[in-house]
Parts: sequence; C-alpha cells; structure tokens
Amino acid sequence: SLSSNRLRGRLEKINSKLHVSLDAFLKYLESISSQTSKDREILSKIMNNPMIKGQEHLEGLINFDDVEAKNLWSTKFGLEKFMVDWSTFRDVLCDFVGVKVTENEEKALRQILDNSATGCINIHKFSEFLKGFGPLRNCVDNVKKIISEKWFHGFLSLDEASKLLQTEPPGTFLVRFSQSKPGNFATNYVYKNNKDQKLHIGACLLYTSPSPRD
Repeated sequence: SLSSNRLRGRLEKINSKLHVSLDAFLKYLESISSQTSKDREILSKIMNNPMIKGQEHLEGLINFDDVEAKNLWSTKFGLEKFMVDWSTFRDVLCDFVGVKVTENEEKALRQILDNSATGCINIHKFSEFLKGFGPLRNCVDNVKKIISEKWFHGFLSLDEASKLLQTEPPGTFLVRFSQSKPGNFATNYVYKNNKDQKLHIGACLLYTSPSPRD
C-alpha cells in the first residue's frame, strides 16, 4: 500500500542517517589525539560492542555474486562501509564501466538503486541491483538499453498506463516503473476476455532482483 511504501521510505532514510552518523562518530573518536586511559577504555568498549563490530563484517552478510563488484566496493569504499552518498557512488560506477549517463538515465538508475530517495546507496541494494542488471561491467548499459526501448514508458501511474492502452489491440503492452513496489518494473497489457469478448488491461509486477518469495 501507499502508506507502507512511505513508512519503508522513512525507515530507510533513518537507517541511512544512522549508519552515516555512526561512521562519522567512530572516526571522530579514533582521531582524538589527547585520549586519556579512561577515554581509550570507553572507546574500546564502544568499538567492541556487537552492534558496531557487526558493521565491520558486512562481507559475510552481503551476497555478492559478482566478484568484480565486491572488489570495486572493497577498493573504493571498504567492505566495512555500509553506504555511500549517491554522487560518489555514481562517479565511481560510471568511471569503472567507462560510460556517461544523461539526466534521464541517472534518474532511472536512482529510481532502481535508491527508490526511497535517501541520497545514499547501500551495499545490499547494490548487490541486489546486480542480480537483475549485472554483471557489473554491463549494468549501466543494461539499464540504458531498457529505458531506451519503445515499450518503456518510465514514470507512469497505473491510470495513465491504462489510458494509453485503452484503444490498442490485444497483445499490446508497455513497461513502466512500479509505484506500488519502488525500484521494480510493472507491465500493463491488453487482452481479450473469452467470456465477455471484451478488451481488458492487465498488470504484472516485474522484479529487478529475485522476488522475496523465491
């Protein structure tokens, strides 16, 4: 539902801010040169907290099927870094694959990778993105190819898609970004119902990475 999508978006934004704040806080603590023995004792307890230590072992929690992608994240950001800001990620990705993106292409990439508009890309979203659009070296081109197809209509609502298809013959279809499941695609198509012999418009969700039910 719309309300659950909004809630999920808010939770992802909070999660992003918590990770970014935690990372900055730890760096600050480690950079203090005038630490007393008591300071070091407190810092040691913080750094050994299971919740914080867990951030240092993301490698074992994230399923990177693409070895190059894992190496890229590790080299450029570090596997202990759960997320990076969008502009930094975009520049690193585009530089690695050797392509430039237009404003519309970047908008599509962000819709898939950062569908809650947090302004950051996390390591989990990146690994899931590559399951649908990988391998790494082809992922940007794969997205660009999809959004350049005649049947792709970008940011349409269900009502808008239905209006476009209402005068079309059976078999006609279009693909758009899903509003109910941000980051995924939806297809709408025209078919004839055998019972009433009338034309109807159907809808189907297309996941960009393996469905949670799989």
